[in-house]
Amino acid sequence: MDSLVKFCVGIVLFIVAYVFYREVRGKKPLRLGDNRFFIEDENRVSATNYYKTWRMVIVCIIGGITFIVYSLES
Repeated sequence: MDSLVKFCVGIVLFIVAYVFYREVRGKKPLRLGDNRFFIEDENRVSATNYYKTWRMVIVCIIGGITFIVYSLES
């Protein structure tokens, strides 16, 4: 039962990673010279949010792989 729970947590982390990935897919971070108030491109997001979201994608993928591997070991 414990390995099943670990496997399910791994799958949930992959789903969370996909949700975060959909948030930044196709977007670009704002550069230093960009004016936030007059920008017409909706595909630009603040650089802080952009990189934080990509970090969350990577952490969730690594966590998902870790939980699935641990579930297969036991």
